[in-house]
Amino acid sequence: MATNRHSEYRGFEMTSAVEGGHVGGFYVVVQWMRRATPGPLTIVPIDGVAAGRFADLHGALDASFRRIQQAIDGYIDGQSAL
Repeated sequence: MATNRHSEYRGFEMTSAVEGGHVGGFYVVVQWMRRATPGPLTIVPIDGVAAGRFADLHGALDASFRRIQQAIDGYIDGQSAL
């Protein structure tokens, strides 16, 4: 079962789901963002800092949120579309 965490950043809601365990490592299953006001979800690719396996749950969630923050920053700064 996935462990879900939610956070907010620059007016966006961020959600990350992580699965795994201490033996095989933890990995990001899905991550998404949406504006804090009601709107559609935007799936964020699991790549860059969020790719791979992590030694603990905290590390996987941190990496996922860093990747979502990169996507939000790119959108706000006009470098990418949602």
